[in-house]
Amino acid sequence: EIFERAMAPIPSGAALNILWVGNSYTYMPERHGGLPGVLDMLVAAEDMGADGTLAGEQKLQHRRLVRGGVGLTSLAPDLEELLADRGDDDLAAVPDVVVLQDQSLTPAGGLVAKGQRAGEAKETTLDVLRTRYAPLLRERLGRSEHAGVVLYQTWGRPAELHRQPDVLGDFESMSRKTIA
Repeated sequence: EIFERAMAPIPSGAALNILWVGNSYTYMPERHGGLPGVLDMLVAAEDMGADGTLAGEQKLQHRRLVRGGVGLTSLAPDLEELLADRGDDDLAAVPDVVVLQDQSLTPAGGLVAKGQRAGEAKETTLDVLRTRYAPLLRERLGRSEHAGVVLYQTWGRPAELHRQPDVLGDFESMSRKTIA
């Protein structure tokens, strides 16, 4: 049901409110405004008239909950505070879409902190997604006509960059583990 509502057309002139939750993979490249800015450029290009002017109005409004190098587990308390129910008057603060992006090593089972075992951060994040994110987003986004959640997945990288070849392997291996 939430997916069907997210795919429904946005009324002309209405804005789609997007909340971005993630780290530098979300807010980079800064010169373009990160992924939100890139998405704005794509929307603007779609609305570009033959004469080079914008045919439509701005359709996207962005809020960001981003910090460099962190994952969804670290951002959970901030998201809970940001989306705390403050009564019926606060419906304008509820996003239509939430884009979630985790720390890049976590989905592949990488070691994020000293003393962790391989896969521990992934297990913790999955638990936090189930027990904290899902109930909160279900309750808050359930009020929106166009509610949806997008999981933005990052990509693998060469072993010399992630420095965990025994856990993540090479670029191809990390990429396969990231999508598993």
